[in-house]
Amino acid sequence: MNPFNRLLCQWTFNAHDRSDIYDSFRHYLLDGHSLQKTFDKLIINYTRRGKNPNNEIAQILKECAAHFGEGYRLAESLKAWFPEQEISVIEACHIAGRPADGFQKAIHIAHSTEQLKKAIRGALLTSAYLFSLSFAILTLACVMLVPLLLESVPLVQWSLAQKGVYYFYLFLISWGGVALHRICADLHSHCVFFSALGREKAVLCGQISPLFLL
Repeated sequence: MNPFNRLLCQWTFNAHDRSDIYDSFRHYLLDGHSLQKTFDKLIINYTRRGKNPNNEIAQILKECAAHFGEGYRLAESLKAWFPEQEISVIEACHIAGRPADGFQKAIHIAHSTEQLKKAIRGALLTSAYLFSLSFAILTLACVMLVPLLLESVPLVQWSLAQKGVYYFYLFLISWGGVALHRICADLHSHCVFFSALGREKAVLCGQISPLFLL
């Protein structure tokens, strides 16, 4: 597996894929197959009996099977692709003579870990949304109220906290002005470019005279 494909597999190989592999391992082991035979059968299944030899999961299993065939322990064979907490329970049950139970427990761990990640991701997104909403409300309040307050109360009479709000307002105005200026400049440059491109195309097509460009 080349470095690019390896990086892509590491990015896309998820808890659902691992759970499917664990479940297949469990069923084959319950049927009396050895671990090496189970690796071989899974590789055949994922490659569709050779019709899809470049299947990503099949490549992962081939790498793990090669390490296992070289005499590495099961945990060492899987550690490059599978999380440590799932490998640990598989290895513990394998040593205890109950490898199928280890894969069953690994399925539960994979599902629980994925649910925890989704919950954390959802909490982060909610926090980001609330922060953005609060910032937008604060910005709107500053833009609307600070000019009115300046008209009625001189700045020298403002408290330290109020002056902090005022300087925040100045930052918003200056930053917003710079951003707006850059956006307008970019739009203007694009309009000039496409306008010139259109005139050159018209000249090439003979629709207008080249003297028009002068």
